[in-house]
Amino acid sequence: AIYTDNSYDALVMGVENAIFSFGGELGDYATYKVDGIINSDQNVKALEAYKELYSFTPPGWAKSFFIEDNQAITENLAAMSMNYFAFFPALINEASNPNAKNTGFFANPPG
Repeated sequence: AIYTDNSYDALVMGVENAIFSFGGELGDYATYKVDGIINSDQNVKALEAYKELYSFTPPGWAKSFFIEDNQAITENLAAMSMNYFAFFPALINEASNPNAKNTGFFANPPG
């Protein structure tokens, strides 16, 4: 499960993770230049990879953010999910996650 909600910043937050994992940047923070950076080869590959990951999300999972991505794990809808560490406590709590004993965490690997 990945962030797919486009009504706030969830989708952007998910894509940013992919961009940084692929070695991309959002722009030049000193000059505020974005052309040639936001559309770099790394960023294009990151967006393509994120789009591919979307094909593996649970059916009907087109508006998900942190709550839904935890739900995907606790309800056995997905084997893996992206989320920020602040939302991990629910995943290691056996009362809320029947998979808590088998749940692990990792940082996004490089592209």
